Amino acid sequence: MTHDLKFLKECWGSEFIRRDFKWHRLFKKLLKCQNKYLFWWRLANEMYQFGNKDLQRIAKRINNKLIFKYNCDIGLGAKIGIKMTIQHFIGIVISNKVIIGNNFTCLQNVTIGMGKSEEFNVILGNNVVIGANVCIIGGKINIGDNVTIGALSFIDKSIPSDCIAYSKLKGITIRSTKNS
Repeated sequence: MTHDLKFLKECWGSEFIRRDFKWHRLFKKLLKCQNKYLFWWRLANEMYQFGNKDLQRIAKRINNKLIFKYNCDIGLGAKIGIKMTIQHFIGIVISNKVIIGNNFTCLQNVTIGMGKSEEFNVILGNNVVIGANVCIIGGKINIGDNVTIGALSFIDKSIPSDCIAYSKLKGITIRSTKNS
């Protein structure tokens, strides 16, 4: 890769090392750390976006191994700002057609952006927190800055900045039709 790695180093420093970036700190953390998902996904995404065809093929291999190991599928090509935090990697699916700002926090079983158009269809601002079991799917959806989305929510419309969004759940009783 011949482009500047400043953004990648900044992401590794804030998400993986959790200090300012230095190469020796990165290698030390790689040797000690059990969960290396964010390191490998950021590297694969950078290779996919800015590399040649060989690097893109390697990036896809890395991402496939991450999906298998962590059960977390963040599409290569997704544009995600610095300080991404994933609390539990289980069941997360984020489309490659998503733009996410800085300070993004996500819990388990979250689906974001499943549109098939060529352009980015879901845009999340800065400081967005998404609770467990949330689906954000549909056409063009813009979620503003400083938004918290509660657990078990279904979002198919845009949300303005500085909001808390959640879906009201109604209890459903299911009765058997068998006479026992």
